[in-house]
Amino acid sequence: MSRHTRTGPGIPAGTSLEGRDEDIRRLLAASGPRPQPPEEMERRVRAAVLDAVDALPDPGRDRFRVSAMLPRVPAFAVAASVLFAVVVAYYFAGAGIGGHDAAAARIAFASGGYTVRGSASKPDAEWIAPGTIVQTSTQGRVLLELSDGVTVRIDQLSSATFHSGREVWLHRGRIYVDAAGAGSLQVTTPNASIRDIGTQFEVSLDGERLTIAVREGDVEVSTSSELIRAGVREGMGEMIALDGMTLADRTSIAPTDPHWQWTQSARPLFSLGGRSVAEYLDWVARETGQRLVFESELVRQQAGLQEFFGKGEADTNVEQILRTTRFQLKKDAVHELVVGFSAG
Repeated sequence: MSRHTRTGPGIPAGTSLEGRDEDIRRLLAASGPRPQPPEEMERRVRAAVLDAVDALPDPGRDRFRVSAMLPRVPAFAVAASVLFAVVVAYYFAGAGIGGHDAAAARIAFASGGYTVRGSASKPDAEWIAPGTIVQTSTQGRVLLELSDGVTVRIDQLSSATFHSGREVWLHRGRIYVDAAGAGSLQVTTPNASIRDIGTQFEVSLDGERLTIAVREGDVEVSTSSELIRAGVREGMGEMIALDGMTLADRTSIAPTDPHWQWTQSARPLFSLGGRSVAEYLDWVARETGQRLVFESELVRQQAGLQEFFGKGEADTNVEQILRTTRFQLKKDAVHELVVGFSAG
C-alpha cells in the first residue's frame, strides 16, 4: 500500500494518506471517458469568460485606485472564477439540481438502518441528488429507482455513490441491479467497471475481491487491461471473480439459486389494486428467477384481462394469491411457473 505525506492549505504537515491515490487511479481508469458538457453550455461558458476578460481594468488606467481596492489577480484567475460560477449556475439552476429531473435516484424502499450524505440530499429525502452516498447498516437494505427505470438494491453493510441515473460507484458491500427492459447502468469499482446489456446482475466488493453474478442477460466487465463478458447460457447464469484486476474464477449459477435470496428483503411488496393477474405473475417470475409459462394462449389472454380489486399487497406466494382468481399453478417446477385455469 502506498504512503504519501502531503502539506498545503487545509492539510496539516505530516498528514498521511494511505492507498487513496491507487484507488482513485483505478476508479478513473475503470470509469472511462467522462461525458462532455452540452454544446450550448460550452458556448455560454466561453462567452462568459471572454466577457470577463474584456471587463478587466486596463493596467495603465486607474492603476492606483484599483490596486487599493482589490488584490492583484491575474486575468486568467478571474476568467476561471467566472467559468466556475457559470458551470455551477448551469448545473444548480439551469439543470435544476435537487429537482426530480436532475435527481440521481429515488428511494423506493428501505428496511433497517441506512444513511444518506453528500450533495444536496437530506437524510430523509425521497429523491437523492447526483453525488449522494448511500450507506447501509448491519440490518439495512435499500432499493433505489433510477431515471430510466433501472433499480438498484443495496445489501447490508454496503456503500455506494450515485453519480447520476446512469453511473454508480460501489465502495464496499453488495448491490443488485435490474435493468431489463429499461435503460443501461455502469457500476464502477476500483477493480473494474461493469456495464449491463439488458440484465439482472449482482456486484460484490470485499477488499481486493470483486465478484459479479449474472442472473439474466449479459454484462461487460472492463479492467485497465481487458474486457470480460459474462451472461446467461442455456438457462444458467455466470459468476466471475476478480482478484485485483485479474480474472480468478468463473462458475455457473442458476437464476433460482439461494444466492439471490437476499434481494427479496430489499424490495417492496407488489401492489395488487388495478393490476392484472399477468402483471403479478410477471413480477413473481422476475423476483424468483423462474420462467413464466401459460398452459395455453387463452390462459395468457385471460390472465391479462382479470384485475385484482382493492388495495392489497402480495409477496411471491403465488399459490395463495391465485386462490382468489380463476387460475392456479399446474405443476411444481423448480425453474418454471406453469399457470392454467383452476378446476373449480
